Amino acid sequence: MEGSRKERAGVTYPTYPWSSKQVLVTGGASFIGSTLVDALLDRGASVRIVDDFSSGGMRNIEHATANGSVQLLRGDLRDPDIAAQSVEG
Repeated sequence: MEGSRKERAGVTYPTYPWSSKQVLVTGGASFIGSTLVDALLDRGASVRIVDDFSSGGMRNIEHATANGSVQLLRGDLRDPDIAAQSVEG
């Protein structure tokens, strides 16, 4: 993995170049999932969200899905068809 290094609170750690990467976020409409989606988009990643909306809400990701870098799959990963769709491409 190629990237730069960043320092925070006296600790140096590597950063990862997210641009041109596609990331699958399960539960992306939840509070934590949507925060992760926003962070990945800010870093240039393309994001695919799989969520069954059992605890999250569309309101958490409406702004992100307006971005062309987000694909939303509504469903449960226990469903073989949803699982297959989530990793296509």
